[in-house]
Amino acid sequence: MAKSSLDKKFDKIREIEESKSFSTKKRSRIISKFVNNKLAVFGLIIFSIILLATIFAPLLSPYDPMRVDLRSMRQSPSLEHWFGTDNTGRDVFTRVLFGGRVSIFIGLGSAILSALVGIAVGCYAGYKGGWIDVIALRISEIFMSFPQIILVLLLVSITGQSLFNLMAIFIVTGLVIILSIVGISRLEVENSFINYFSKNTEIYKGMKLIDEKLGGTTPLEVIIKFPEIKKLDENVDDEFEDWDNDEDGQSNEKYWFTKDKIDKISLVHNYLDSLPEVGKVLSFSSIIDVATLLNNNKPLGTLEMGVLYTKIPESIKTEIIDPYISIKDNEARINLRIIDSQENLRRNDLINKINYDLKNKIGINEKEYKLGGVLILFNNLLQSLFKSQILTLGLVMIGIFAMFVILFKNIKLSLIGVVPNFIAA
Repeated sequence: MAKSSLDKKFDKIREIEESKSFSTKKRSRIISKFVNNKLAVFGLIIFSIILLATIFAPLLSPYDPMRVDLRSMRQSPSLEHWFGTDNTGRDVFTRVLFGGRVSIFIGLGSAILSALVGIAVGCYAGYKGGWIDVIALRISEIFMSFPQIILVLLLVSITGQSLFNLMAIFIVTGLVIILSIVGISRLEVENSFINYFSKNTEIYKGMKLIDEKLGGTTPLEVIIKFPEIKKLDENVDDEFEDWDNDEDGQSNEKYWFTKDKIDKISLVHNYLDSLPEVGKVLSFSSIIDVATLLNNNKPLGTLEMGVLYTKIPESIKTEIIDPYISIKDNEARINLRIIDSQENLRRNDLINKINYDLKNKIGINEKEYKLGGVLILFNNLLQSLFKSQILTLGLVMIGIFAMFVILFKNIKLSLIGVVPNFIAA
């Protein structure tokens, strides 16, 4: 039998993996991609020259960077002193070479330490969550709102100039940035809703078709919890207690279908179906409507429903009825989908409206129902992010004002400096 082109491709991939040349080719692709990037190659060359010059500084310059020579003060560049001399006669080129050692040490050292500590703290905060995660992200967001160079200048003006202080400042600022990156990487939000795609994409067109023809995109669930019925005193004799002993405990199930439960399910179902933002609605009321049609448009009584439920095979119960009612948990579930392509859709307002109407118009106790599903999850996420950004913006404005007060030592100038930042935010 001849192999298809797809089978041949898989065979080729398998041969590459078995020959252990796949990783080599992958590395070669990375190298070739880097080589083709002219700016990256140019940057590597410049950095290599600077690094080698600082390492071999004693060989490139015969002068001592700290030696003072008052007879050679303020000389212009020459063959003897390539960059000239400073106010105390020290060779500037020599000081640049030896100073590069300090700069590279501070940069690499602070980057490595901040990466190690930042990744560890970020992973721990992300794993534990709660107030630890909130505090870590708030601090990182505040620090990331300022340019790093301004933070460094501010901290240097407070702590003073020294090698230890500079390295500590770079470590702290780098630590916060890496902690933020680790924290942000934990947010894997799939904005898979129609309004987050361009109207020209196939995804938008497909989801638009689902909204219009199949009854909505975003799922929402309304779970109705029925109050428990108090059992009769066990000492009181029930003259009917022996009627259903031959049904293996199914007698209690048939009596679950009471008129008030069916009416409540139908009432909530019809209310949700009347909302313009709601598409398809499915619940036990849908099954009752189908059964009524099959019964020549004659409504089924609650006793008929109970008896019919006990006679239905388990496989049909599992597929058709159990997704909408749970006799064991004494609750019913109504599934609906929101038409996400509506231009004026406001998810939070819709959820608040449903909550309000269920409590005030339909008269269901707040403890007797619950909203769930992807719509609730996505809305809670958006509301949380919105509050987070507002809180962070306020803290950032306070931080910027405090920074300007320290730098300018003048409240009026600090307020003037804050206004453009507030407008830009």
